[in-house]
Amino acid sequence: MSRPPSVWSALSGNPLAFVTSPWPWRSLTYLITSVFVGLLALIAFLITIAVGTVTIPLVIGLFILGAAPALGARIAVVERRRLGLMAERIPAPFPEAEPQRWWRRPTDPGSWRALGYAVLLALVLWLVDAVVVMVVVTTVVVSAISPILAHYDTVGMLWWQLDTVREALPFAIIATPVGFVLGAYILTTLAASQSSLARILLSPREEELEARVTELRQSRLELVDAFETERK
Repeated sequence: MSRPPSVWSALSGNPLAFVTSPWPWRSLTYLITSVFVGLLALIAFLITIAVGTVTIPLVIGLFILGAAPALGARIAVVERRRLGLMAERIPAPFPEAEPQRWWRRPTDPGSWRALGYAVLLALVLWLVDAVVVMVVVTTVVVSAISPILAHYDTVGMLWWQLDTVREALPFAIIATPVGFVLGAYILTTLAASQSSLARILLSPREEELEARVTELRQSRLELVDAFETERK
């Protein structure tokens, strides 16, 4: 079974095939969910920092602030799953059911990469995604319904002022498909860039995978030894 083409090959391929493909819609979905995940991550980080700072005199604040890598690990679990929207598949360095393993190993470079990406998503990426999606979608929608809007009031689109339905109708016929095509390329390029960044930062390095395999092999041997001891 052949692997489906990547988003970058779709962007560089036939424009008609790209526009009629699922990629623009998948990219839009990826960016919209990025906004929600990034906003929730920002709220979670702010609460963690605020509560941790206030409770530092009680010592427990140090543990709350130290839980940031665990929070980054949980956000990384969500991000790995969301990458499926962009046809990206990356393995987790630890079982997704146990993201707290990064809390127990705060010096693991994978945990700090995950935390770095989570902070970047919370502070920058979701805001960029929100602005770009809002501008693109608003422009296309307003262009499409400009004849209706012009019936009631003057519509300003860039340097055009549409006062009547007769003026707005040709504009809508031309501007809407053009805006849709440009918007599809803008949204897909942004989503592809962000998903590539997530893949680079959240993919485990070869040495991390080898360490995980060694750990699993050791755990299996310990389990076999325990079973043999119990049997005897």
